Amino acid sequence: MLPKQFRLKRCSLFSKTMASGKTLCNTPYFLVLALPRIFTSSVPTRFGFIVSKKVSNKAVKRNKVKRRLREMVRNNIIPREWPQLNSYITIIFIARRGILEASYNQIQTALMKCLETT
Repeated sequence: MLPKQFRLKRCSLFSKTMASGKTLCNTPYFLVLALPRIFTSSVPTRFGFIVSKKVSNKAVKRNKVKRRLREMVRNNIIPREWPQLNSYITIIFIARRGILEASYNQIQTALMKCLETT
């Protein structure tokens, strides 16, 4: 489970990131939007996940996608210090339709490529 300090929960922060966020990467499985830090602060980067009904009408499948993405963030992003990610206050992953057919390893590879290019 993603630690509480790294979770993005407020609707207003989701809306703000969606409106004025910068696209970090675009893969067939997900889109990553980020809101840059204006001031330096000790608040850690927070992560949000959006899986719409366009991906699947079934809540079970949407929740599975969110759990997979959270686990990838917890295992690959949080333990390692990614200096390029520390310049963002919020990062949102928006799932795409292709994510349901992809395996865990395919999605993880796309995430790592995404992080290396930012």
